[in-house]
Amino acid sequence: MFNLDEIDTRILELLEEDARRSFTEMAEKLKVSESSIRKRVSALQKEGVIKRFTIKVDNAKLGLNTVAIVGINVDSDKMLEIAQRLCDFKDVNAWQRPAETT
Repeated sequence: MFNLDEIDTRILELLEEDARRSFTEMAEKLKVSESSIRKRVSALQKEGVIKRFTIKVDNAKLGLNTVAIVGINVDSDKMLEIAQRLCDFKDVNAWQRPAETT
């Protein structure tokens, strides 16, 4: 397990807000050197804490703002397989009812 200190935690927060944020900007905000930020980000990547840098697209701006709720009837022995295959589609967000407590 990688032990995060306060600066590492703030770096992750800043990168989650904007993954394109420069090391210089983060250094200024955190009052540390740019080289310190660079080394820490590199260590976070090497240890697998940061897996990748990515973007979040506003699908509505691309005209992809349709929401559909679909029900599918399947044999109970195929339910898990079908659910897993549906989740493989990048634009499918599966919602699952919370398990009932008895």
